[in-house]
Amino acid sequence: MDLSDTADQHNARRYSQRGGGSGSMATARPVSLPAEVTDIIISYVDDPGTLCSCMLVCRSWAPASRTILFEEIAIQSPESYDLSVKRVIHSDKFRTYLASTRIFRTYPDHSNAAYSHRLFYDIAGHLPSLRTLTLGNIDWSKHHPRANEPLLLSTFGQLRRLSLRDCCLPSFHFLPRALAAATSLQDLSLFHVTWPHVSPLVPTISQAHKSPALHRLSVYFTATDTVVDPLLRWLCQTCSRNSISHLLLFAHESRESYRNTSAIVLRSDMLDDLTTLGSYMYLTTLKVTMVRNFSLAMFPNVHALFIYADALPAPSYNETQPVQVQAISFWSTLVLMLRDTHFPLRRLYIRNVVSDLLLVDSDQANVVLARDNFSILQLVRFTVMRGRATPKSVLAEMIKRLPNLYSRGILEVEMTLGR
Repeated sequence: MDLSDTADQHNARRYSQRGGGSGSMATARPVSLPAEVTDIIISYVDDPGTLCSCMLVCRSWAPASRTILFEEIAIQSPESYDLSVKRVIHSDKFRTYLASTRIFRTYPDHSNAAYSHRLFYDIAGHLPSLRTLTLGNIDWSKHHPRANEPLLLSTFGQLRRLSLRDCCLPSFHFLPRALAAATSLQDLSLFHVTWPHVSPLVPTISQAHKSPALHRLSVYFTATDTVVDPLLRWLCQTCSRNSISHLLLFAHESRESYRNTSAIVLRSDMLDDLTTLGSYMYLTTLKVTMVRNFSLAMFPNVHALFIYADALPAPSYNETQPVQVQAISFWSTLVLMLRDTHFPLRRLYIRNVVSDLLLVDSDQANVVLARDNFSILQLVRFTVMRGRATPKSVLAEMIKRLPNLYSRGILEVEMTLGR
């Protein structure tokens, strides 16, 4: 038997079974990916418009697309807030998909948002899986909130991160009541949050609180602002005093500008409160602005330290030797902050330094960083913003001024065009 004839007959039978006939061509079946694969692909899409298009492709794509689309709700205006609450958050049709919402953000263009008095009431109980809540530019002081309003945060049992930006609270007590209600809260960020000033004669909360047990605390404030003081005192009465491992303290000269015109000096009352709170903490990461009277000795344990030179004024070239005077201020401030520390530091980052501020002889920093408690340093990195000094000259001067760090191979200098 001819094997080639047998093969031809076999192929003809296969062709006939696939639907082909004389004078016609077989039609290939469309390739279909398993639902698990398409769900993984859709999970990498982060554009809302693309996700809406994916929902219209076919029924099998719709569930995953809706789930990803509802993971984050972002609202930019009072008008969009009203529509979102009415048509989505309070709609039974979307209740299943709101169970996948992890992030809720609202940041209107102005602080006259009419929904500030009902925000917590609108979203409480409708976002059961919420983990991050970011609220911006909301003024609670324009209305008299009900006593139970801050307690509504207790309805978000999985809330881990709360961020308030440019908000005005009706009083300081509004904040601790809200934080105490959020029993699972781990990360708190306050960016220029204010409340009416209260006379020192008014007693503060004295009872101890179990919650929150924060892991991260970030506070952005103006150096002359007194609203931070009661927050620091209250945290000393909570479990957060022992649980905070990441602390960020960023002082500005004003709310309008992040680049200051003069070196920052903190008030003595704030320093006392920081000293009390710092004595309880075991920090793995500390991020602070460069402040002239802020010694880091108040923190007994720090592993990674970030010092931001944003608090120093930018160089001015219109006066007689202004760069030299400011540079001496930079090095002396750095030495002051590190001089009395005793914690076993492992990584030190000095960021946002204008290059011209480094070009003045100073051997104090090298002496301080050669002490025993800095013997386990693994990395010292300067992030330098370009000024008139060239990168080559900056690197040469840094090696000259910090020979101990350079000989250990842990000194790094990174040049950038800006912050």
